Amino acid sequence: MRLLCRIVCLFFCLQSHADDIEQSLLRGQYLAQVAGCISCHTADNGATNAGGRRFDTDLGVVYSTNITSDNKTGMGRYSYTEFYNALHYGQGKQRQLLPIMPFNSFKLLTERDTLALYRYYMSIPAVVRQLPRNQLHFPLNYDIALNGWGWLQQRQAWLSISHHKKNDNKAVQTTSSHGEQWQRGRYIVEAVAGCGRCHTPKSVLSQPDNSRRLAGAINQNFYAPNITAAELRRQNWTQQDLRQLFRQGYSSRHGTVLTGAYAVPYHYLKPLSKGDMDAAISYLLDTEQPVIANRPVNYGHNQKLPGYQTYQGYCAGCHGLNGEGIEQVAPAMIGNSTLNAQQPFNSVAIILKGVKPRHVEALMGFYEMPDYGEEFNNQTLADLVNYLRTTWSRQTTLLTANDVADIRQRFEPNH
Repeated sequence: MRLLCRIVCLFFCLQSHADDIEQSLLRGQYLAQVAGCISCHTADNGATNAGGRRFDTDLGVVYSTNITSDNKTGMGRYSYTEFYNALHYGQGKQRQLLPIMPFNSFKLLTERDTLALYRYYMSIPAVVRQLPRNQLHFPLNYDIALNGWGWLQQRQAWLSISHHKKNDNKAVQTTSSHGEQWQRGRYIVEAVAGCGRCHTPKSVLSQPDNSRRLAGAINQNFYAPNITAAELRRQNWTQQDLRQLFRQGYSSRHGTVLTGAYAVPYHYLKPLSKGDMDAAISYLLDTEQPVIANRPVNYGHNQKLPGYQTYQGYCAGCHGLNGEGIEQVAPAMIGNSTLNAQQPFNSVAIILKGVKPRHVEALMGFYEMPDYGEEFNNQTLADLVNYLRTTWSRQTTLLTANDVADIRQRFEPNH
């Protein structure tokens, strides 16, 4: 009888352990989706998670790594400790990882969630893929310099934010002045989704500048906008606006996501559970109280502005004489957050390079916008953007031809 009882207890313990592992795997899959790992570690027309996507950074050309379970070219031989160190501190098996891998965000993950991610990635199919070598600028093209740089940037991180020890299950520290939902949202935004990897300006060592968290930054050829609560509230983003943007990549009151950010709603934010999404929105807006939507304002056409005729001739056919836009064709100018941003980079970049046709869901999409980089000179483009921002935003700072030239330079082949 005692032996039978022990066998029964062992069976239930094993079953409970198996259930725990299954739940951990599902948690890891969910976290990987919200973190957007697939969008960085999958090259165009490449195998999922097998790496090889090219990134042109200030440090040189970097290719994302293979994070499948392959033993030779992936992470199959990583122990949990090695995985933890790579995820939290950027310490690879053989060399320092570059900050394009957002370990400065992932270092805030809890032990439970880190283990869930490890179990998930060890379970996905192995893909063999030899990757191109990174083309880093001197002296980072030498391992000794790269490892030294890694040590310096880690020191900078330790000085700028609290260093979180491995067994700290409250990696994102709570503050008593905010509720549980806000705290949950902070963990999703700062640790899991790692929004700061794009939206926080970088320091001289390519570390996030934590004194300007989420205050906006230029990444390659687009500007990840300021998403601090103060800026979102200034632009009158409501909970419903953000929810629509996260699910569809489009807000009927504020416009669409742009260029490099197009993958974010689909690979990062769309998989969010309702509870996590509501929590993230509470954190971003810094309130759990409903934000009231104000009516968008048209500040009136000033026909004396040099950009007026350009708008009427090139833009009004799609975006409307009064900036109202056309459903299924082009987003509205009135209330458009790109125009209302303090940083005009994206307003210029869109006109220079155009926008490819996009479908935000089965029955919602927008036509292609042609590029005018060759047709408009710098002064014409500056005049047009000044007209757009004067008419449909509160931004009064005027661009010059030199400002446009600086932005145009970023799109030159040799930049």
